[in-house]
Amino acid sequence: EQTPFTSSQTGTNYGTVTVSMGICMASEAESPEDLYTKADRALYRSKVGGRNRVTRHSAMAGRAGKSWLLYK
Repeated sequence: EQTPFTSSQTGTNYGTVTVSMGICMASEAESPEDLYTKADRALYRSKVGGRNRVTRHSAMAGRAGKSWLLYK
């Protein structure tokens, strides 16, 4: 959904804001660095796939080089 972001305090209109996220379950990572790397890869897949997406890295999908799209 595209809704302009307007500050409730100043009334300034900042335009449309979009969010892409990548997530990974801690149980699917071997270390904090691995968790960060997998979440970052999922984020990249969200950005490549378009705006306003949440992509979850999973161990099964990671082996195939894919992530699961959770929300668009």
